[in-house]
Amino acid sequence: QAAASAEGPDARMMAISSGAPWFPRGQCSLDIEYSGGERGARIQGNYFLEWYSQVAEKGLRAANFHISGDESHSRLISHLERLDAANPGSVKGWAMDHCDLIDPRDISRAAKLGLMWSCNPRNAVSISAAAAFGEEVVNTHAVQVKTMTDLGINVSLEGEGLSTFWDTIELLITRKDEKGKVWSADQRVDRALALRMATQNGANYVVKGDELGSIEAGKLADLLILDLDYMAIPEDDISEIRPLMTMKGGEIIFLRTDFANENNLRPAGAEISTHEELLARRPGQSGN
Repeated sequence: QAAASAEGPDARMMAISSGAPWFPRGQCSLDIEYSGGERGARIQGNYFLEWYSQVAEKGLRAANFHISGDESHSRLISHLERLDAANPGSVKGWAMDHCDLIDPRDISRAAKLGLMWSCNPRNAVSISAAAAFGEEVVNTHAVQVKTMTDLGINVSLEGEGLSTFWDTIELLITRKDEKGKVWSADQRVDRALALRMATQNGANYVVKGDELGSIEAGKLADLLILDLDYMAIPEDDISEIRPLMTMKGGEIIFLRTDFANENNLRPAGAEISTHEELLARRPGQSGN
């Protein structure tokens, strides 16, 4: 990941980071100089801006910026505004990973540029985030997905594994931390929007919105059969949802054991197992 480190349009220092050795110094940030880590070096010249100026000039798309923190976002958006001024419309559809802490004033700036975000509320709607940044910051800056979507920004659910997907969907809807405290209730989203963030918006993010993300004629036949009714169960039970069957490209690739037995389904090549068994197979996972 490339990260600019100095302030202003005439910034002359930047750094390149790679891998976990940078955490927690700011792996996903633009606002510090990377020093003291195991890899990376100070480099003269702002290669970050030079590179993305060329990307914009050539009409290419920056698939994602790995970034976190309100100051980092503010600086990046300022850079993108300069690129857009030089080549109008050139940064539309460019995307940023993480929206942990965002200055609300920067969200409208991003909307005007046509930027996208992928977000994971688990990173910032939490007790640890409140302890680190204070309750006011978490309530006003953390994962402002409702404001973003109201302004027309394509916000997708940031990559989640099997073990945490429905927990994160529930968190988008309830905004409750580990102890049940609600943070920035005005940023709660309804179930339909939370589901769209996890499906169609994600497909849009990877520029495959015409192929994936919804069940429509002409799109790939990817779908889930769930054991609970997502739209009807209590909000606090959404995290308990488990898949009964998964279909990809029209082919069944997963069946929960009891569902397969009840319906006498044994399609060739399908994994017949349970959520817990799949988790237990992962290195370092306990299955919980």
